[in-house]
Amino acid sequence: MADNAGVSGIGLALGLTGAVLVVSATRNQPFADTLRSLVRGEPVAVRPSGFVPDTTVGGDIRGGSVTGANVAKTAASYIGVPYKWANHTPAGWDCSGFVTWVLHHDYGLDLPDNTHTVTGQFYVWSGAVTVPRNQCQAGDLVCWVSHIGIAINATQMVNAPSPGQLTRVDNIWTVPAPIIRRPKAYISADRAAVGSGKVAA
Repeated sequence: MADNAGVSGIGLALGLTGAVLVVSATRNQPFADTLRSLVRGEPVAVRPSGFVPDTTVGGDIRGGSVTGANVAKTAASYIGVPYKWANHTPAGWDCSGFVTWVLHHDYGLDLPDNTHTVTGQFYVWSGAVTVPRNQCQAGDLVCWVSHIGIAINATQMVNAPSPGQLTRVDNIWTVPAPIIRRPKAYISADRAAVGSGKVAA
């Protein structure tokens, strides 16, 4: 009599479905989004509940001083714009089109491609420096090989996640770990503010 100690295909499918349901619940994300992310090998995005961006300070800040806080507020003002692959305007954009629009159109920063800098170019952009993950702050660029967002604080980012999704706030993915890039314009603005006595050193 053969000992049949293997796991059945049905048991395996039920176990995997249950695991995806648990991940979906803990990430506050629809099951279909979680499954798509896992199948594509993408990090599973987290959708925080109850986030309401503060876009009231200073009214419309587009074109204001280039600080990380202002860039983060401007990025949050675009929540709800649809994802459109390879596009780069508020009518629809992909992740890098969104970041390009905010940094170049709204703040005039000179990027490798001022129409649509792609994700990989932000890794080597001479207009930014890499900072440790634990120093991430508002306005920093949160970069992966195939994705990018704009941090609104140390743990959350605004991003255009994927086809069928809207620009939204997600927790910064931890796996794989992102590279944090800080535009040099923020550093210059901070130094100028300290030098003028507007900010305590």
